[in-house]
Amino acid sequence: MPRALWWVLVCASALAGEPPVDYYVSLADAAEHVVHVRLHLAGVASQREVQLPAWNALYQIRDFSQNLRRLHASDETGHRLPVESLNKDTWRITHTEDGAEVEYDIVANQPGPYGAQVDSEHGFFNLAEILVYPVDARSSRTTVTFNNLPVNWRIAVALPQLRGAANVFVAADYDHLVDAPVEIGNFRESSFTLAGSTYRVVVDSPECDVAALVGTVRKIVAAATEWMQDRPTDEYLFIYHFPHNRNGGGMEHANSTAIDLDAGRLEIDPMAMESVTAHEFFHVWNVKRLRPVELGPWDFTRPANTRGLWIAEGITNYYGHLMQRRAGLWDDAKLLSTLAGQITEVENAPGSRLMSAEESSLSAPFIDDAVHAQHTNLENTSISYYPKGEVLGIVLDLLIRGKTNGKASLDDVMRRMFEEFYLKSPNATYYLRGRGYKNEDFE
Repeated sequence: MPRALWWVLVCASALAGEPPVDYYVSLADAAEHVVHVRLHLAGVASQREVQLPAWNALYQIRDFSQNLRRLHASDETGHRLPVESLNKDTWRITHTEDGAEVEYDIVANQPGPYGAQVDSEHGFFNLAEILVYPVDARSSRTTVTFNNLPVNWRIAVALPQLRGAANVFVAADYDHLVDAPVEIGNFRESSFTLAGSTYRVVVDSPECDVAALVGTVRKIVAAATEWMQDRPTDEYLFIYHFPHNRNGGGMEHANSTAIDLDAGRLEIDPMAMESVTAHEFFHVWNVKRLRPVELGPWDFTRPANTRGLWIAEGITNYYGHLMQRRAGLWDDAKLLSTLAGQITEVENAPGSRLMSAEESSLSAPFIDDAVHAQHTNLENTSISYYPKGEVLGIVLDLLIRGKTNGKASLDDVMRRMFEEFYLKSPNATYYLRGRGYKNEDFE
């Protein structure tokens, strides 16, 4: 979102009389993987409920509250206020008109782009995993302040910084706040400008050739923005980690992405970084702006249930591969062999004949990188919406090209969808511009 629009939303919230929600995050105990959080709630009612999301990023319940401890509240004089635990992740606070200070500790030691971790080396946070929200004020303006940072640590996040305030960042509401992952540490950073937008590349790895990485990212960004004929945001942030002996992946956000890739995997497949980057950056349009109607604002107590992940993820897979060819990173042989591999995977998967693309989308909590405590038969009865959606994207693209003698393609469908639902539709919610689509809209 352009910076100017952020401030318009922030000011509108203030003018509407909605009290702000202010977070203070201390890293004083970073070496112990512990984060101390303080939340200021302005007094507008005698009772307030706060809740910690049960899921974020991955479509499965992860119950972040199991890492939370010692939640308590006090008034402005320091007097303790009654706190009642309503369920595993919701607390009711009774307070005066002067409001309340809610405090708690939370253990953050889950690495990866879907996690929250702090240690003596760095901090990375999907903020929904560590910040409770007032149930009645998710749409209120928010600020987050980071305190007690180790010496020489800096902060990278795709949020505007409050003018004149160090380490204080502003969001229009809780949903925008937690859609901006935070990297804190002694990272390396570079940037480039393209078509009036600035792209920051932050790397938490001493081994990475940052200049080479930036050159590759620039090619992908140039190809994607030219293809979509759109400049999605004034500033965009890429966060990279290259750990050893850890599974990687990427997670899309409104104006940023977080990408983890195992250093050993890159030695075997140097193009892995390009593939993940192209996929996650295309999500700027397909998922974060052009989106299934169920994807935001979310019910943080249960995962989103949508039939459209084969479009949101599968077709993004397809365009991530196409984008590498259009960026000049792949040749025709590499593109065609990759698409053939996806087709082969779907054709050879027994679950593909039992599960449709829509059913696969609805089953995301079971198959989206899920770890199963019980034995399942999913390998024989399910198919991922990533490859199945990509194969459908390939077929649709070829059909459209064939029916129009090459005058149109799936490109035209995606651009028209983006224009109709994001650029030209009235805002359906407080969270994102435009409105979400249903599968029938795509058809």
